[in-house]
Amino acid sequence: MRFLFLCLLITILSCQNQTNTLKNTSFILPINGCPGCFKKVVSFCQESPQSREFDYFITGYTSDKDMRLRIERDWTCSETYHLDYKNRLLRIKPEISEIYPTIIYINQQGLLNSVTLNSKNIDRILDSLSKGHSLN
Repeated sequence: MRFLFLCLLITILSCQNQTNTLKNTSFILPINGCPGCFKKVVSFCQESPQSREFDYFITGYTSDKDMRLRIERDWTCSETYHLDYKNRLLRIKPEISEIYPTIIYINQQGLLNSVTLNSKNIDRILDSLSKGHSLN
């Protein structure tokens, strides 16, 4: 469990020296959580020009068929999607929610932060990210 979190942290930190702060951001998507929130993040990924700046880790994995139905495209060839086949990310508490998407990012001080997306903040945050603003 901690190994997977460490790998995620290394992935994020390896991008820290880049000038684009959006590259320091990753989404953790529990596939069996809030369907509306999941769909909004997937739509953001498919439609926003900024979406290529992020990595998406899908957890709560059940089957390829379920994944294709949820994402509504051939997700297997996307380089921005990573599947957590063993659902290890769901074991990281309290940072990772089993229901809502979580964004993990490096703040301006270089510290690892997370924010859980929910029905109250998801539209505002995704809109801000689509405009190229960072979470800092």
